Amino acid sequence: MKRMGRKTLLLGVCLVILGLMSTPYSSYSSASSYKHDENQEMLTFSQVFSPPEVVEDEQGYLSIGVSEANTALVFPGEPKLPVFSKTIELPIGSKIKSVNVVTSSCENLVVSKTVEPVPLPQSYGMSGMPKGGVNTEIYENNRFYPPTLFSYHTGAGVDSEGNHVLYLSLQIYPVRYNPVRNVLKYTQKVDVSISYQAPSSLSTLNKKTSVCDLVI
Repeated sequence: MKRMGRKTLLLGVCLVILGLMSTPYSSYSSASSYKHDENQEMLTFSQVFSPPEVVEDEQGYLSIGVSEANTALVFPGEPKLPVFSKTIELPIGSKIKSVNVVTSSCENLVVSKTVEPVPLPQSYGMSGMPKGGVNTEIYENNRFYPPTLFSYHTGAGVDSEGNHVLYLSLQIYPVRYNPVRNVLKYTQKVDVSISYQAPSSLSTLNKKTSVCDLVI
């Protein structure tokens, strides 16, 4: 009876670990919820955003912030706007079919002054924004910047356990800016769906050694 109980316990441990290893993503920034559909090879999550905070700086520019954002656009001379960045981990060999970011609605906020540009590179000892330090192709264009709600890129890498993986880096722009009209377009919620084709074969490690062998 004891032997049977021990076998049942070991089998349960193996099944739990196999379940954990089958999860094809690893989040490196907060999101409100996740769903994973293995049959359709689809990852989905939703992210909410607070309304933008607008503060005037010492030079008369407007600083834009969103509490859920974890980085910002940093192209010199272009508007400095908040960005929500998220890195998702997939099995090496996965192929991205589509990435969709949908928002149910956007709000417009009219501002009275110009959104601050990202400072240009400065020489040692300089301070403040150099004169002419704006990208006129953007600041004199009657379009919203960035032109899209999101962007993404992929790259191979190694995870914390030394396994080769595919990283998908997603950038969502909760606030976009039209400098000619002085309008901020912002969203308070997005729904993200990522469709991918998983590799058909397991890794060399999984082929040579079972998970239960590693645990026991």
